[in-house]
Amino acid sequence: MSKGLDHTVLMETLDLAVPLWIAELQAGRVSPTRSDLAVALGMLGDVLQYGSKRTGPVEVGFNALAKGLALLAMQPGGVTFRGRAWIAGATPTTGALPPFDPARWPRVPVEGLSAEVAR
Repeated sequence: MSKGLDHTVLMETLDLAVPLWIAELQAGRVSPTRSDLAVALGMLGDVLQYGSKRTGPVEVGFNALAKGLALLAMQPGGVTFRGRAWIAGATPTTGALPPFDPARWPRVPVEGLSAEVAR
């Protein structure tokens, strides 16, 4: 990460763009290839990382990143990038992760932990 560059805008915009690209991919309206996305990110990734005064390269690099994350989100387990997770088919209310179900996890006694604290 470069000095002073705030990636908040990038991450907030990805939060909007990745689900849109997931919908486009699932509907079959776009079909980017991994090699196309890799070339675009390889050529323009530094523009996303360090910024640019020109908008064209930023848009192309951003869309390549968003499409790549959308493709990865469609894989089992989804994708995590800079602390954000996207899983195709997950609802936004769950934060892209399934809700926690305590019934699925057995209680395991921990040595040295009293029964009152373990509840």
